[in-house]
Amino acid sequence: MRFIPIAAAVLAGIYLRWQQWPDQVLLDDEWHLVHRLVLSTPRQMFFDFGFSDYSIPLGLLYSLLAAYGDLSELTLRLPMLVFGIATLFVLPWLVVRRVGLATATVFAWLLAISPLLVLYSRIARPYAITLLLAWVCVFAAHRFLARSRGDAGIGVLAILTATLAIWLHLPAACFVGAPIVIAIAQTLTERRIDRAAKLQRAAWLAVPIAVLAGALVLPALFANPEALALKSGVDTPTLDTWAGAWHAWLGTGSWVVAAGGALLAIFGIAPVRRQVPEAVALLLGTSMAVLLLYVSRPMASQHGIIAARYLLPVLPLVLLAIAAGTQRVAQLLAPKAARWAHVACAAAVVITLIVLSPVDDWLRQPNRHASHIAYYFDFRSGAHPINERLDGIPRSEFWRTLRAYPAGSRTLAVAPFYFESFDSAVPRWERESGQSIIPGLLSGLCVDWRWGEVPPSYPFDLRNAARLSDPASLRSRAVDLVVWEKPYLRGTEIIGEATAHCESALRERFGKPVYEDAAVAVFEAGAK
Repeated sequence: MRFIPIAAAVLAGIYLRWQQWPDQVLLDDEWHLVHRLVLSTPRQMFFDFGFSDYSIPLGLLYSLLAAYGDLSELTLRLPMLVFGIATLFVLPWLVVRRVGLATATVFAWLLAISPLLVLYSRIARPYAITLLLAWVCVFAAHRFLARSRGDAGIGVLAILTATLAIWLHLPAACFVGAPIVIAIAQTLTERRIDRAAKLQRAAWLAVPIAVLAGALVLPALFANPEALALKSGVDTPTLDTWAGAWHAWLGTGSWVVAAGGALLAIFGIAPVRRQVPEAVALLLGTSMAVLLLYVSRPMASQHGIIAARYLLPVLPLVLLAIAAGTQRVAQLLAPKAARWAHVACAAAVVITLIVLSPVDDWLRQPNRHASHIAYYFDFRSGAHPINERLDGIPRSEFWRTLRAYPAGSRTLAVAPFYFESFDSAVPRWERESGQSIIPGLLSGLCVDWRWGEVPPSYPFDLRNAARLSDPASLRSRAVDLVVWEKPYLRGTEIIGEATAHCESALRERFGKPVYEDAAVAVFEAGAK
């Protein structure tokens, strides 16, 4: 019975991660991996990080799946979903005996509803995997280093999780290496005989990790160093970056809630450090990752969401500190009724974050573009640069006419599809129409292959997109209407100019539009 609230949190977290998950369209950085699969052999991927990061081990895994014809949006995203859900079980289990059931329960709920943890559990990027690997590695390494003998299995676990985390995402090295750095630093105050033994134990972790990670990472670094060099030394985090990152970690646009979360975290970090000594390694890893950001200055690192992503393994620690902070505040405010005060304080925090969460927009049905950048680029209220860009996309009254149909009863394939979602107003169209929208792929109809699509010959079963050249694809996706977004002017650039000639191909393929204005032309999917 005592664990029912934690179980409820886990179930809520699973629901948020699974909801409409099979129906989501591939967007933005997910296409880095798809493009790499189309253009490169496994050997080429092993020796190249790529200018647009795609995560080498994921590329190799999916190349293997493609060879057996079992590649789709679902298989691309499945590892992240599995690790994201596993995080809901593993992290509270790691700390419950240290911080107590009450704090662990609040922690479980904060993990469950965290917008960033929900997001990165649902998209084909490695961050949900590296977060869990980093935490398991830190706890395993701390246990191994804290003892003088035994625990060989724990040491192997630390080595394997560290190696895989680094290979998946290089900045993870800051977090998985932190326990070893701390262990070596602590030997400076030890007697010589004790120092030698502890240094030897640290080497038992450090050397295998260095050898294994080096064998996996260095070939790509030496073979194509410009892949990392070209995207380094470009942008620098600012104070506004860290403010945006904090809002992203808490999943709120409210300055009041962000400030309240910071105060709770400050109240809670001291007891967390006492009760969970691994927190020191996570804090050191965070400090090293911040330093790495300022030294390497990676592309787009001035944006809060990018900095929050680089430092994602610290997010659960932030949430754990907030959970501990609710208990400490309750003890300070109502020492004679601390238990009930803690329940009230924790409930207020969780409910506030749920009510103000952007996840509510993601849950709207239908919403097949829940990972659209407009939903998470900046959680703060006010001028949103992505929304400003989207507002420049011409509007059409066509979308509102679809309100005459029951919500979700119609499926529309829109072309041309822009995989970089800041060029696509689909969230607005889905809100206005209440209908499902998927990409209409032009490859094979009026172009051989278009960037942001999959060549017809490649063994990739895009289940949430339709090939406009293939009547069977339109039928299997239950497409009712094909919508052509006409080229438009943005500043001095004509958006859609490269595919403008495809409009005539659509008219020939589908016949006379059933609706047309200055922004769109709409065709019956089964016409002609």
